[in-house]
Amino acid sequence: MPAEGLVLAVVGPADATQTPGALTVDQFIRLESALTQHTWLVVGTGDSTISDLKSRRLGQHVSVVPDPLDALKRAALFSLAKLFISPLTFDVTRTRVPGWAEIAAASATPIVDPQDIETIASIAGNPAKLKALGRAQRLAALTLAGLESGAGKIDELRVPPRFKDDRLSVRQSPRLVIASHDLKFADGLLAELDRREVHYEVDQWTGHARHDEARSRELLRHADAVFCEWTLGNASWYSKHAPAGVRVTSRFHMQERSVHYVDQLDWKRLSALVFVAEHARQEILRDHVVEAEKTLVVPNMVGVPPQNFSSTPEQRFSLALVGMVPVNKAIHTAFDTLEELRAVDDRYRLHIRGRLPSSYEWMNRRTAERTYYEQQFARIESSPLLRDGVNFVPYGDGLFEWYELQGVVLSTSEFEAFHYSLPEGAVRGAVPLSIAWPGADLIYPASWLASDASDLCAKIIAATRDEDIWNARRSEAREFVASRFEESRVSKRLADVILGSF
Repeated sequence: MPAEGLVLAVVGPADATQTPGALTVDQFIRLESALTQHTWLVVGTGDSTISDLKSRRLGQHVSVVPDPLDALKRAALFSLAKLFISPLTFDVTRTRVPGWAEIAAASATPIVDPQDIETIASIAGNPAKLKALGRAQRLAALTLAGLESGAGKIDELRVPPRFKDDRLSVRQSPRLVIASHDLKFADGLLAELDRREVHYEVDQWTGHARHDEARSRELLRHADAVFCEWTLGNASWYSKHAPAGVRVTSRFHMQERSVHYVDQLDWKRLSALVFVAEHARQEILRDHVVEAEKTLVVPNMVGVPPQNFSSTPEQRFSLALVGMVPVNKAIHTAFDTLEELRAVDDRYRLHIRGRLPSSYEWMNRRTAERTYYEQQFARIESSPLLRDGVNFVPYGDGLFEWYELQGVVLSTSEFEAFHYSLPEGAVRGAVPLSIAWPGADLIYPASWLASDASDLCAKIIAATRDEDIWNARRSEAREFVASRFEESRVSKRLADVILGSF
């Protein structure tokens, strides 16, 4: 069954109090008859409801499944659905196991009332409208719950109780093996280990699963602890070969979700699996067999320089976007936003820094992506509002100094794991504003996030409408990043987990 356009409905008994948010069988039959072009996933609550549904001779475009009852498994169904049909609005103040409407709100799956057939028909086949509606709903749920952000301060991060009780603590002068094919995100950690005078050796892997096994075994003979940077073949191998008494930890970024090495971990030997973001942890817990009590989040780390913001008359209206490839960077959303902004004030300009799509050799083999970029570049020439408002800056050194000249740093991506541009720009004086890609509100404040181009435009205007407001937003953003992602504090936290010394 294709997930694209999949519509989810919960069907229960006529007594709505038994299953809040559910349709009755008769309601669903009327709705399905009016919307036969859609593919339906119907959750039946109870054997009698499922029997009633199956007796109605539904078409092949309707699949009926039983209610899994578990909140995590219900959330997994929403990962497939593009739309949820329910007569019940969500109530985010509830503390019980989340009902269907609450899970829909939390998963950013748009909720549409079954009476509004016209809306369902018009947006169910429009991915952009669906995403915007879902994002707006998720942000509204956060606001109603009084949650500015799911990201805790570094000092507030806690080790799960069972994980802490079961930990292996290494000796005072530990011998550590760091196994990885790529240490580009480990500079802060290595500096902290050096500061502690920890003796470590790097087991350099040549790919996700390629290494010199003899060297790995030799390093393991003398190790007190092993840290696997990226959860790939390195983590699988060391979790299976490390002897009892050797502490093994691994860090999961986000790219690993496209492979399945997490399924090959030996959880009896793994002491901790560290995620860089909560949405990554939740996705893995949802989709894989994982010992949740051995998982925790230690966020990515960001260098925070002394506050010395520059300020020029035109800087407030300078918008920065880093990277336009691949397609999920969604530069069309940046252009949509800029057109709306310049219709109000033509001082706004968008500066896009990074390699041009044409500089990637593989782009010639991807016709759809190449066509997308050709269309977007053609917009610049054809739109009076874009023609003098877009500037391309070559990829190269000096990124941090460039941030210091910007008024706002943007993320218009459809999906990111963290998007360093936002915090790195924020600590250098650019107000960070972003499309609310999935998981963004578990990292950044809701005030940084927007549901679509129009919402992003409104937030940019609100943040830059006068210099005092702009300066206040800059300072607030810098403080947020410093309290949650500052490099020396996060690296200390990560080193504590690796060495078992919390």
